[in-house]
Amino acid sequence: MARSPQRERWAVAVVCAFVAHTAWHWFSERFESLMRADWQGLLSPLWPNGAVAALLLAAVWMLVQALRRRTPVPIARDGAD
Repeated sequence: MARSPQRERWAVAVVCAFVAHTAWHWFSERFESLMRADWQGLLSPLWPNGAVAALLLAAVWMLVQALRRRTPVPIARDGAD
């Protein structure tokens, strides 16, 4: 496709632009579909339990992070091995 490093950079930039443009159109189409969906009927039965589960998950995650950051207490040795 390209032989020199400068041409290769241009080729990569052009291909990335095409990919980004296609991804943008794909994203905007999916977003329009999501906005037309009826979320109230889908999420209303899950909302109370889902909120509690999310809070519990966040609490467990914070506890794990706090325990990971604790530094171990060094053991005092008297010099005899």
